Amino acid sequence: MFCIALFSACGKKSEPIVPRAIGPEAVKNIRAVARSGGITILWRAPSKNTDETPLLDLESFKIYREEVRFADRCQKCPKNFRLLFEYAYKGPRGKVPERELLYYTDRSVQPGYVYSYKISCLNERDMLGAASDAVTVYWDVPPSPPEAVKIKRNGRFVVLGWNSPTTLENGTPFSESKSFDIYRSTQKGIFEEAPLNPEPLAETTYEDKPDTYDQTYFYTVRAARKVFDTFIESAPAAEVSLLYEDITPPGAPQGFTAIPSKEGVILKWIAKAEPGVAGFYVYRKDPAGKEFVRISREIIQENSWIDRTARTGQRYTYAVKTVDQSLRKNESAFSQPVTVLHLP
Repeated sequence: MFCIALFSACGKKSEPIVPRAIGPEAVKNIRAVARSGGITILWRAPSKNTDETPLLDLESFKIYREEVRFADRCQKCPKNFRLLFEYAYKGPRGKVPERELLYYTDRSVQPGYVYSYKISCLNERDMLGAASDAVTVYWDVPPSPPEAVKIKRNGRFVVLGWNSPTTLENGTPFSESKSFDIYRSTQKGIFEEAPLNPEPLAETTYEDKPDTYDQTYFYTVRAARKVFDTFIESAPAAEVSLLYEDITPPGAPQGFTAIPSKEGVILKWIAKAEPGVAGFYVYRKDPAGKEFVRISREIIQENSWIDRTARTGQRYTYAVKTVDQSLRKNESAFSQPVTVLHLP
């Protein structure tokens, strides 16, 4: 029994396990925007390491590029990437990177070349993570920007119109088919990278329906030239702006009544249940008057009001309007008018 036990304890030793390097995950969803001035690479930092633990020690991003002439492009050939730029991560250490959009613009591009890019993350221990998928751009001379951009309001819509460019940025004629991208912002001169239109537009007009009233919106338009699979945008056209006011009036009050009393004429009404109501205005038409005149100076927030200026023995016609909270202070139509002889 002793021999059996001794024999069973003396088996062949297994091979030593080599520790696996743990680095940042690969950057996902890298994309590139080609426009006047260069090619902009956009990405977000990963939040994990390759072993699914939180990424707390991100140091930098290494951006790699391959460049080949159009004529020498080989779809099946292996890519020859070279380090283009190391982009330092400036976020706080010891925390998972925020999901902000990061970008780098490659300005050293030449017409007639196809560029491919990929990104790898480096941590503070100099461990390089896996590379992202590659993104490819065909670069050529961008078009000139659109001209004479106009803006106007048409009901609920903001309508833009512009003239199509006739030349490329270098002055040569631009006779190819053209498309356009529309950009909007609530800050002058600051536009997001993504256009409003999901696909390039062939028309020279565009209708936008903003989400928020009483806000100034700024717009610009870029022309786009298609080179193989890449849309190359022009510089932005001169931006235009419009104060998108709420011009829709609220509903008129209902159940309006007028009751003479010692204090004056008591007016009561029922407000429509709708959001954005600031209050009400009271209007009166005197016996000799032809039109209603507002007699309440301030907005009335209750559903009743007393006209203390009414004179005994006079006949008056009253009406009330709803006022909304917009910058324009839109007023509703008149309520059903009520005529009363003031005999308290």
